Amino acid sequence: MVNKRKLIEIELPKGFMNVGITTSNYLIADTNDSGNWDTLKFPLPKGEWEIYKYTGDSNKDVILIDVSSK
Repeated sequence: MVNKRKLIEIELPKGFMNVGITTSNYLIADTNDSGNWDTLKFPLPKGEWEIYKYTGDSNKDVILIDVSSK
Protein backbone atom coordinates (compact mmCIF):
# COMPACT_ATOMS: atom_id res chain seq x y z
CA MET A 1 0.00 0.00 0.00
CA VAL A 2 1.35 3.41 -1.00
CA ASN A 3 0.67 6.45 1.19
CA LYS A 4 -0.08 9.58 -0.82
CA ARG A 5 1.13 12.86 0.62
CA LYS A 6 -1.24 15.78 0.83
CA LEU A 7 -0.25 19.01 -0.94
CA ILE A 8 -1.66 22.52 -0.66
CA GLU A 9 -0.90 25.17 -3.28
CA ILE A 10 -1.25 28.79 -2.16
CA GLU A 11 -0.92 31.93 -4.26
CA LEU A 12 0.17 34.84 -2.07
CA PRO A 13 -1.13 38.37 -2.72
CA LYS A 14 1.24 40.72 -4.53
CA GLY A 15 3.93 42.13 -2.25
CA PHE A 16 3.93 39.32 0.34
CA MET A 17 7.03 37.23 1.04
CA ASN A 18 8.91 35.84 4.07
CA VAL A 19 6.68 32.78 4.26
CA GLY A 20 6.73 30.42 7.24
CA ILE A 21 4.72 27.90 9.21
CA THR A 22 4.27 28.45 12.95
CA THR A 23 4.49 25.72 15.57
CA SER A 24 0.72 26.18 16.09
CA ASN A 25 0.08 25.19 12.42
CA TYR A 26 -0.52 28.62 10.81
CA LEU A 27 0.91 29.86 7.52
CA ILE A 28 2.30 33.38 7.87
CA ALA A 29 3.73 35.85 5.36
CA ASP A 30 4.59 39.54 5.47
CA THR A 31 5.27 42.41 3.11
CA ASN A 32 8.79 43.17 4.44
CA ASP A 33 8.12 46.87 3.79
CA SER A 34 8.74 49.15 6.78
CA GLY A 35 6.64 51.90 5.18
CA ASN A 36 3.62 49.65 4.67
CA TRP A 37 4.09 46.60 6.91
CA ASP A 38 1.34 44.01 6.63
CA THR A 39 1.10 40.40 7.76
CA LEU A 40 -1.18 37.60 6.72
CA LYS A 41 -1.83 34.57 8.90
CA PHE A 42 -4.28 31.71 8.48
CA PRO A 43 -4.72 28.22 9.96
CA LEU A 44 -3.72 25.13 8.03
CA PRO A 45 -5.64 21.84 7.98
CA LYS A 46 -4.64 19.21 10.52
CA GLY A 47 -1.28 17.69 9.66
CA GLU A 48 2.43 18.38 9.90
CA TRP A 49 3.07 20.87 7.11
CA GLU A 50 6.37 21.93 5.57
CA ILE A 51 7.17 24.25 2.70
CA TYR A 52 7.84 21.95 -0.26
CA LYS A 53 8.36 24.62 -2.92
CA TYR A 54 8.38 28.42 -3.00
CA THR A 55 8.61 30.34 -6.24
CA GLY A 56 9.75 33.89 -5.71
CA ASP A 57 8.55 35.14 -9.07
CA SER A 58 5.74 37.64 -9.66
CA ASN A 59 2.86 35.44 -8.47
CA LYS A 60 4.58 33.95 -5.36
CA ASP A 61 3.27 30.39 -5.33
CA VAL A 62 3.85 28.32 -2.20
CA ILE A 63 3.35 24.55 -2.13
CA LEU A 64 3.05 22.88 1.26
CA ILE A 65 3.42 19.15 1.89
CA ASP A 66 2.00 17.14 4.80
CA VAL A 67 4.97 15.16 6.12
CA SER A 68 2.85 13.34 8.71
CA SER A 69 1.47 11.10 5.94
CA LYS A 70 4.85 9.61 4.89
